[in-house]
Amino acid sequence: MAIAFRPRPRAGQPQPITRLAQDGRGGFTLVELLVVIGIIAVLIGVLLPALARARESAKGTQCLSNLRQLGMGLMLYCNDSKDFYPPRRMWNGFTFYESVYFWTGKAGAASPYSLETTDKRYINRYLVKNLQPTSEFPMAHCPSDPGAYDTYGNSYTGNYFSGPATNPFYTLIDAKDPSGWRPIKSVTVRMPSEFVVAGENAGVAQAYGDNNIANYRRFHYRTQDRWNMLFADGHAAGVEITRGTGAHNPPTFGRDWRFEWKVRQN
Repeated sequence: MAIAFRPRPRAGQPQPITRLAQDGRGGFTLVELLVVIGIIAVLIGVLLPALARARESAKGTQCLSNLRQLGMGLMLYCNDSKDFYPPRRMWNGFTFYESVYFWTGKAGAASPYSLETTDKRYINRYLVKNLQPTSEFPMAHCPSDPGAYDTYGNSYTGNYFSGPATNPFYTLIDAKDPSGWRPIKSVTVRMPSEFVVAGENAGVAQAYGDNNIANYRRFHYRTQDRWNMLFADGHAAGVEITRGTGAHNPPTFGRDWRFEWKVRQN
């Protein structure tokens, strides 16, 4: 077996330069690694909240788009129903149920919302053709909604609150109807651009002083009491809502102010 020997360099001949010597070091020091990790952590801390805000802003835009499309469905329904809005009451055979959610959406998980299926809810057929009882209805689903769509079949509460007989509210319910469920006509709305017909569930809870604190969820406007609402003229906007002190004492109401919530739009 032949053995090769590397010749010893002669005196004055430059020594071979190793890779380690070329680099000047064997790698990063611990301090340098910690500095890099710290910089990455700072960048993540700066970027993640911005990304979260951008994502929620996109959800808010989708929510407003949903409401505008539902507003078109409401207008088509009114045109086909002698100007009446959908009623709060829905029949299932010889039995009727009342809810602020039946105007659109899908079959919910809870009863009686599970009985009022997608093909039955009032305005759906004006927006989507050939609906089946178990069809989903994405237009009624706010992307930030934590559960109303699944439970009730609808993320958006209709403004179907009648108030006390001595001081009726001016909502979708006809204040002159003794039964307390018949709707008004769209042509009777005096200020369509200020009259809220529906909106995000948490905003409605805020206005009517809902006792369930879990309902006061801020979705798209994390630092403000503001929720997306649909108005009678078909536009949708983020609305700052002053909390009512109870179901029969919302912030403001009156004959000429066609919606009882005290609102300020963007």
